[in-house]
Amino acid sequence: MARTKTEDIEMAARALQFADRARIHVFLASSDLHLEYKLKIGRQQALDLCAESVRLARSLVDDVEFSPEDATRSDRDFLVEMVRIAVQAGATTINMPDTVGYSTPEEYARCSARSASASPPSTPRESSFPRIATTTWVLP
Repeated sequence: MARTKTEDIEMAARALQFADRARIHVFLASSDLHLEYKLKIGRQQALDLCAESVRLARSLVDDVEFSPEDATRSDRDFLVEMVRIAVQAGATTINMPDTVGYSTPEEYARCSARSASASPPSTPRESSFPRIATTTWVLP
């Protein structure tokens, strides 16, 4: 698991160098609340970081998971855009975390379904919702 920092992603890759099935899981806040107060960055910078980080991770391993942290409190259109960018940059798995346990199961299902629209038509293939606070799509 790595933040969208080059040194974190490279360290994760080094830790996985002898793994049979290496996967780097990159995460980045997607809610305006986390972007503004935790990371102190804007939406465009977050989208750029998402693309750069997933692209770097994918250059180091074949299997990259991306999580938009605090997904359930994120603006839905922005969340879909972030997921789309992660997929285009090479993410093979998308994980939708309800980081702070904010959502009801019904809201979470709607959030996940809408975000899945950014993924290729064959997804979601693997899902673990809504009872636990995450949904994961494995992309072809």
